[in-house]
Amino acid sequence: MSPALNPKRPGRPRKASTPRLPPDPPDTTPQGPPPPSGDAVAAALLAMASGAVPVEAWAVRADEPLDRQQVWAGGGWRFAFWWKLGELHRLAVALTPGGARWEYGCGRWPDWLAGPDAVAFDPIHHLLTPEQRVQLQARLLSCPMRPRPLVPEYFTRPWPSLDEIFPPAEDWLERAS
Repeated sequence: MSPALNPKRPGRPRKASTPRLPPDPPDTTPQGPPPPSGDAVAAALLAMASGAVPVEAWAVRADEPLDRQQVWAGGGWRFAFWWKLGELHRLAVALTPGGARWEYGCGRWPDWLAGPDAVAFDPIHHLLTPEQRVQLQARLLSCPMRPRPLVPEYFTRPWPSLDEIFPPAEDWLERAS
């Protein structure tokens, strides 16, 4: 079978076309609900700070330079806060009763179009007043505490020093070569 004639260049046959691939199938990965708005997260934080909903949390380790606190609020909200030297630092994660997840870094303040002036959105610092932040911090420190889960010994044992791994008295480099 000879190739079809090329009307644009008489005397030259048309190049055979490459077969087209079928389109990619649609993505069927379950995506879950969209993240809650910053206003919804701020409203849940205000309800928690004002005492309108019951709250339980892990105790804050004030002697740690950075600590993460899990919080269970009434109505089904769950939060994870970062504490820096015993002070409320930022909201890391908020989970709604319906399963929607807000994470630190998923939004920009004032918005995505602000260019270099946009910073990572944190409802604690951008939507709550200083008085509300103090009230929220006091509520988180005084609420009923749940015990923290046990940490496996693997994560708490001290790491060996380089002198323990490569003793200076041994000539390990000579033996390795």
